[in-house]
Amino acid sequence: MHWIPDPDHPVTKVCVKCGVEKHLMEFHLRRDTGRRRNDCKACRNAASRRYVAEHADELREKNRRYHAEHREEIRAVNRRWREANAEKLRAKHRADYAADPQGHYKRVREWVKNNRAWERARQRLYYHNNKHKAKVRHATRLLREIGALSRADHCADCAGKATEHHHVDYDSPFEVISLCRKCHMSRHFARWRKTGGGPVKYPEEYDSDA
Repeated sequence: MHWIPDPDHPVTKVCVKCGVEKHLMEFHLRRDTGRRRNDCKACRNAASRRYVAEHADELREKNRRYHAEHREEIRAVNRRWREANAEKLRAKHRADYAADPQGHYKRVREWVKNNRAWERARQRLYYHNNKHKAKVRHATRLLREIGALSRADHCADCAGKATEHHHVDYDSPFEVISLCRKCHMSRHFARWRKTGGGPVKYPEEYDSDA
C-alpha cells in the first residue's frame, strides 16, 4: 500500500510519544486501516530495540523453536537463494578473502570450533563418499613422515612458499605436486566450476550410496 498525498489533508502529524511534529512520511502506515500510526518511526524503533533487549532469551528460544519446526522449509528457501545468487556470493567471498586472508581463515576456524558436531558429520560423510581419496591422502602423509616423500620449497604455480601437496592422480600417493594453500584451493575450485559446480549441501543430503 502506498501513501498518496491529498492536497486538502495535513502533511504533518504530532507523535504521541515524543511530542514532536513530523512529516507524515515519518510515521508507519497501518495496512489494516490505511492510516498513519500515532507514534513516529523513531519512537517505534526505539521501543522495538528496548523490547528485544528485555526479552532476548525469550526471543532466542522462540526463534530456535521456529527453526526446529520449519527446518526443511528454511533450508529450501536458503538453497534457492544461494542458487539464484551464486555469482554474487562467489564475488563476495573472493573480495573478503583478498581483503583479509588471515581473517578469512580465522572465521573458518571459529565456525568449525562452534559447530564441531556438524563438522564431524560432514567429515564422516565425506570419508564415506571418498574412501579411496582419503586412503591415498593418508598414505601420502605417512610417506612424508618416514621421509620417503618430500615437499618442494616453492609453489609450482606462483613460486611462493609451498605448504601442501596436491594429488594429480589419486591412484598413486606419489603423484603429487607442491603448492601453497591459495593455489591449492584455486586448483580445486577451478575443477569444481569446470564440472558444473552445484549448490552447497547439508551433511544428510549427500548420497550415502555414492
